[in-house]
Amino acid sequence: MAALILFLLNGCAGSPFADRASSARAIASEKGWTGLVLADSAFPLQAYMAPPRPTELLTIYIEGDGLAWRSRYVPSADPTPRDPVGLRLAVADPASAVAYLARPCQYQTSSMCSVAAWTSDRFSPAAVAATNSAIDRLKILFSARRVLLAGYSGGGVMAAVVAAGRTDVAGLLTIAAPLDVGAWVRHHDVAPLSGSLDPVQCCAPLLARLPQRHVVGLRDDVVPRSVVDSYRRALPAAAAAGVLGVDSDHHCCYVTVWPGLAPRLRQAILAKEE
Repeated sequence: MAALILFLLNGCAGSPFADRASSARAIASEKGWTGLVLADSAFPLQAYMAPPRPTELLTIYIEGDGLAWRSRYVPSADPTPRDPVGLRLAVADPASAVAYLARPCQYQTSSMCSVAAWTSDRFSPAAVAATNSAIDRLKILFSARRVLLAGYSGGGVMAAVVAAGRTDVAGLLTIAAPLDVGAWVRHHDVAPLSGSLDPVQCCAPLLARLPQRHVVGLRDDVVPRSVVDSYRRALPAAAAAGVLGVDSDHHCCYVTVWPGLAPRLRQAILAKEE
């Protein structure tokens, strides 16, 4: 526990992240959640969590890529999301044991935070290691034995890569996630994410053992269903990996349906695990 360094968010006023941090803090505090920074790795990660209590299963949501790019060709100087959809999904989940993790360089910065960290290297081994470390510490706070990893958009990719390397993951849940990164890059005709891991290339055999559900927006032109279907085809036919389409684009309106949908998806994942 000595290595677990927690910082309340109140100290970030005046930083370049302040306005977006204030918005996230308001979303979390409305639900009685606590903000903290897990800062014992190269990337300090912003987290929020429901009041911790001992639990068998902790659901952890991982944020999307945020404001990684200002335009197709111009990267952002600050990837902190303007609208943290991943956080909104987390607080909309009616389960009692839920936590949220931002991505590297969102809300918090470090010497590792270059533009590459949220563009070409957004799913780098270093980012995966920082996420793993933060998950370990959230488990300690909740005295949890297992985790269900959930991720929105690029956070779903991070959740998948992290899940593949852990033995305590009960299941994987993604929302609007470009799980076949190569297919997503080809679909948009953009530069490959040269410093990043791709779940299809690195991890498909390991992911095949996990029960999982993937939610796609029927009106999503950022991550079309074809990208998620490409990931599903990379898994063995027997893999317990269902894909569910909902009436949403990439941002709206997953949160609206999430209080009812999240428990059903979690139940389906856990039923497959048994």
